[in-house]
Amino acid sequence: MRINLSAVSGLSKQSQITRSLLAILLVVFSSTVFGVTMENIEFSSLPGDKTEIRMTFDGIPPSPTGYTIEQPARIALDLSGVVSALAAKHHALGSGNARSVTVVESGDRTRVIVSMSELVAYSARVLGNSLYVLVGEDDSALVSSGQSQVLATREDSYGDEFPVVQEIDFRRGEAGEGRVIVRLSDVGVGVDVTSEGGNIKVEFANTIIPERLQRRLDVTDFATPVITVDSMPKNGNTVMVIEPSGEFDYLAYQADNVFTLEVKPMSAADLESSNHAFRFKGEKLSLNFQDIEIRSVLQLIADFTDLNLVASDTVSGRITLRLKNVPWDQALEIIMKTKGLDKRLVGNVLMIAPAAELAAREQMELESRQQISELAPLRTEFIEVKYASAAEIFSLFQGAGESGGEGVVSARGSVIVDERTNAIIITETINRINKFRDVLDKLDVPVRQVLIEARIVTATSSFGESLGVRWGTLGYGSYDNGNINTQFGGSLTTVGEIRDSITEGGGLTYTPEDNLIVDLPAPGNASSFAFGIIGEDYLLDMELSALETEGRGEVIARPKVITSDKQEATIESGDQ
Repeated sequence: MRINLSAVSGLSKQSQITRSLLAILLVVFSSTVFGVTMENIEFSSLPGDKTEIRMTFDGIPPSPTGYTIEQPARIALDLSGVVSALAAKHHALGSGNARSVTVVESGDRTRVIVSMSELVAYSARVLGNSLYVLVGEDDSALVSSGQSQVLATREDSYGDEFPVVQEIDFRRGEAGEGRVIVRLSDVGVGVDVTSEGGNIKVEFANTIIPERLQRRLDVTDFATPVITVDSMPKNGNTVMVIEPSGEFDYLAYQADNVFTLEVKPMSAADLESSNHAFRFKGEKLSLNFQDIEIRSVLQLIADFTDLNLVASDTVSGRITLRLKNVPWDQALEIIMKTKGLDKRLVGNVLMIAPAAELAAREQMELESRQQISELAPLRTEFIEVKYASAAEIFSLFQGAGESGGEGVVSARGSVIVDERTNAIIITETINRINKFRDVLDKLDVPVRQVLIEARIVTATSSFGESLGVRWGTLGYGSYDNGNINTQFGGSLTTVGEIRDSITEGGGLTYTPEDNLIVDLPAPGNASSFAFGIIGEDYLLDMELSALETEGRGEVIARPKVITSDKQEATIESGDQ
C-alpha cells in the first residue's frame, strides 16, 4: 500500500510540474504569437514645427523599422507582431508640416504612415508600454533619419559605452574609383553623408576615434578622384572630410559594421550620358536599418513598389545599411550585390535568390528545353524563294552552323535545294521551321537596281551662240528761265530725236561710243529687242540682242545597262 501511495503521490507531483511547464509555455507562446496590441494614439505639437506621436500598447512594443519617401513626403514605420485596436485608421493633424497619420494592419505587422508637406528627420524611442515618434529636426535625437532608439527599459539597450572607429583604409577600384573604407565597432552607428563646398563630409554620430587615426591621408598617388582624407573628432562625433578633384560622383553604403564611400571620376561625356542613360528609374526612398534581416528589407522594398516577392529559402543573413534618397531599384541592387544575390522580374513578380542558384536553375531549364526539342516530331515543308538564290541562302545557313553557332537546322534535320524551282525542302521540327521562315523573310527581299545610260553623238564644230546688250545714257542741259532741262536715253538715235524736239531742231554734237555705259552688242545680224520707259522728265531705253548659230549633229547610239546595287557592270560594243 505504501508503495502504491508513493507511486500515486509521485504521479501527482509529476502532473503538477507538467501543468506548470505547460502554463509557462502557454504564456510565452501567447506573447510570441499574438504580440502586443496598439490601444491608443495621441499627438502633440511642439515648438519649431515638430510633432510628437505617442502610441500606447498593452505591453512593451517592438522597435520599429521603416523607410522614408521624398515625393510625396512620407514616413512609414512597421511594428512587427502588433495588432491595432484603434477605432479609426486615419487621423488628421491639422496645420503644420505633419498633416496626417494612418495606421493599417498588413499581415503580421502594423504600419504607421506619417504624411507631411516636406520630408524632415524623425526619431523613435520606446519607453515602457509607449512608443514615441518625434517628427522634425531634433539635435538630441540619436539618429534623425530613421534609426530607432530604445531606452533602458528594454534589455537590448546599448548602455553607456560609445562605439569606436577601429580602422580607416583607402583602396583603388578597378574602374579608377577611390574607396574610403571605415570599420566600426558597432553596427548601430548613425552615419550622415553630405556635400559641402565641393568636399564630401561623413559624420559618425556618438563615436570615438583613436589618436592614431586622427590624421590626414594623402592618397594622390592612387590616381583616383580623391586627394586627401581628413579624420577628426568633433562634438562627440567623428568627422571625415574627403577632398576630391575634377568631376566626380559618389555612393555611400554600409554592410554590417563596414562603411564604404566610393568616389568615381566623371568625364564631360559621362556626365552628359549619365543624365540621359541613368539606368535606375525607380521612385526614391531612404532606408536606415541596423542589423536587420535581409528578407525583411526585401519585403519592405516589395511593399514600397507594390510588387509580389518570391524569395528563395537560401536567402538569409542580416545587414546594416543606410541609404538616403536613392531609387528603390538601386537600393535593391546594392543589397543584392552585398549578399551575392540576383533577381528576376517576371511581370509584377520579383524573384530573388543567390546568383549561383538562379544560374543553375536557368541551366536546368535550358537543358530541359533541349531534351524536349530532341524528342519533338519532324515534318517536311516546301519553301519557295522569290528573289534570292536558294543555293546562296542555303550556303548562308550552312556557314552559320559551321562557325560554332546553333544554326537554324539541327543535327536531326535536313535541307535540300531545288535549283530548277529555286526552292528549299526542309525537314525539321515545327519550331525550327518557323524560325527558318522568319530568317528567310528578312533575306528574300528585292535588291535595288541601278540604270546607267549614255549618249554617243556626232556634231560639227561650227556650233556657237552669242548674246549682247547696249545700255547707256545721254544728257543735254540748258538754262531756261533759271531751270535746267536734262534728257537721258539708252539709244543714241532716240536721245537725239528727243533733243531735237526740245530745242526745235538745234544741233547736238556727240560721240556715240562715249555715251554708252554698256556697249556689248551681239556680232553679226542678230535679232534684237528694244523697250523704253518714259516718265514726266526721263526716258530709259535699252536694247537687247541675241544671236545663235547652230551646226548639224546626229545621235548615233544610246547604250544603257541595268545592274544590281553594289554589283559591277560593263558595256562592250564592236566588230570582230
